[in-house]
Amino acid sequence: MKEQATYYLSKVIIDLTKISIFFYCFQLVAGPALYSIGTAINLPPDVPAYHYTNFLVFTYVTEHAHQNSGFSWEPGAFGFFLIVGLMLHLFRNGFKMDSGTKWLIAGVLTTLSTTTYVAFAVVMLMHYRANGVKISTLAIFAVPAAAVAVFKLPFLLDKVVEIYHHDMRDLQNIATLSAYYEKVGQQMPFNRFSSALFIYNQYHEKLILGVSNIFIESVPYLRNANTSSGIFEYFAKFGIAAFVFLFTRMCQFFKKFGATGEQLFYCVLLVMILGFSESIFILPMMTNFYFLYFYAKPDEDLDEEELDEGEYAEQSPVLQS
Repeated sequence: MKEQATYYLSKVIIDLTKISIFFYCFQLVAGPALYSIGTAINLPPDVPAYHYTNFLVFTYVTEHAHQNSGFSWEPGAFGFFLIVGLMLHLFRNGFKMDSGTKWLIAGVLTTLSTTTYVAFAVVMLMHYRANGVKISTLAIFAVPAAAVAVFKLPFLLDKVVEIYHHDMRDLQNIATLSAYYEKVGQQMPFNRFSSALFIYNQYHEKLILGVSNIFIESVPYLRNANTSSGIFEYFAKFGIAAFVFLFTRMCQFFKKFGATGEQLFYCVLLVMILGFSESIFILPMMTNFYFLYFYAKPDEDLDEEELDEGEYAEQSPVLQS
């Protein structure tokens, strides 16, 4: 898709978000029934251990009955696609609060995902700063609201603290846990913090250049484990050097859309937040940035006839002019 890639990436995410919100409303009303319908259709074959069913463009997970997993495997992963899609869309439309932006925000709110909400706060900061709002003004209104949300919403601070303490206990009892999960034929789950600390403690300076794509084979405890820190998994596989290269390409990409130094900082921060809790850096949505730099162009350089002029004109202030 070359020059049109960013347009279609954000457009597809917006369209699928609309569909997911419809299914999410149905899920809230008739969750168990939705699960029964999905398993009857059997797309894909039912996997009882994970208690989910897929409708090709929507996933229902019984463990997340009140959260929207969208077209992803769980709400946090769906939030990753929403946030990256929102970033691409805002850079394309000049940080306007158009219909596409509103749909993506609505999708973010339905995830009830801690990581997604934190990343969304950064997106909103970037949006208001791009529209000329001063940091001091934002601080007056945003800091009290953020403080209330952090301490009152159970899936923010309380959840993070609980996960942290749980992870520290797991690391202290890793031998016992490993033996148990191996005995029952299951994978030992490493959470966010425990994944990062365990990988770091195993490899230290080797993380600079990485160990290998199958780094888990080099540590007995990891052979039957499920890690969940995208950043440290990427370090172990390809190294901090490759990680820096990925972010360099990403910054070069956004600079072609006129991104300022402050906005580039927000973009890097966003992806770091998302990557800490999901293994996203090997997904096409992120590896795209290795190559999009070569083709990315601002809207005024695109051939209008090659795009959907009707909908695109509504979104692009350049084509409107």
